[in-house]
Amino acid sequence: MRKLVVSIIVFCVLLILTLWTYAKDLLKGDYVNVASMVAALAILILTVGVSMKYINQIKNDTADGELKDDEWDGIKEYKNNIPTGWGISFILAIVWAFWYMQPFVDLKNYGTNSFSQIGQWNEETLAHKAKYEKQWINADKETLSNMGESLFLVQCSQCHGIDARGINGKARDLTSWGNEEYIKNVIVNGSNGINGYYGMPAGLLSKQEDINAVASYVADNISLSKKSVNSQSNDIGKTLYSESCASCHGENGKGIQGVGIDLTYLADAALKNGKKGSIGTMPSFNSVLSGIQFKALNEYIYSLNN
Repeated sequence: MRKLVVSIIVFCVLLILTLWTYAKDLLKGDYVNVASMVAALAILILTVGVSMKYINQIKNDTADGELKDDEWDGIKEYKNNIPTGWGISFILAIVWAFWYMQPFVDLKNYGTNSFSQIGQWNEETLAHKAKYEKQWINADKETLSNMGESLFLVQCSQCHGIDARGINGKARDLTSWGNEEYIKNVIVNGSNGINGYYGMPAGLLSKQEDINAVASYVADNISLSKKSVNSQSNDIGKTLYSESCASCHGENGKGIQGVGIDLTYLADAALKNGKKGSIGTMPSFNSVLSGIQFKALNEYIYSLNN
């Protein structure tokens, strides 16, 4: 036993000296890493101490206490309490968890109230987004569309393809997104809906001329598409829209939160909330894109079918 104790003490001393020799320059002024090193050494010493204690007990202690009545193949258990050290450790772990999650947590930096790389990343991302918004707040449609194309190639082309045609069904073909034919298809077949909104049932309109009229009205007067091949039926379409669509999407097509999406920026709702469809699930880009970037992507996507 004495040899084991001596060996462990020598090992701990050598480990501490080795770490200090190679890490002392790196740790200067870095209180976070110093604290981590101290904690690691404390855990090491506690582990060694506890291990020594129980190794000694295994070798020298004899079992005592009151046996339970139950037995299995002649084996019984003692009615001993849990080890005191284990109980204290369990309570301290619970206290630490509450401390970590509640009063002393810096939400911006994720974790205890100190520096973290995640917190730094969040701060830099927010600062970049604010600078980006300020720089491009008055961008014209052409600039937004060009900006949207760059964003599309980085964020969307992996699923929708660089030509936005959906890579043979892997994702939706966006070259027809939001145009008149797309709107007709949704009216006829319905939609699974955007995350956070109700789906749209199929067959709200049955007559083809009514479907054409509503699709034309939405394309010409609400959608960014602003392009219809059936504009002469817009007056009829407006009436039918008010009767069949406005209760969910609003009279102006701006949508009703949690009910029907904004038809003005149709792609915007999918980008911000994510979309679950028959071909897979599209994630939300809320934490990735800024307001101007959402607007730019919408402009680009609608430009694909003009």
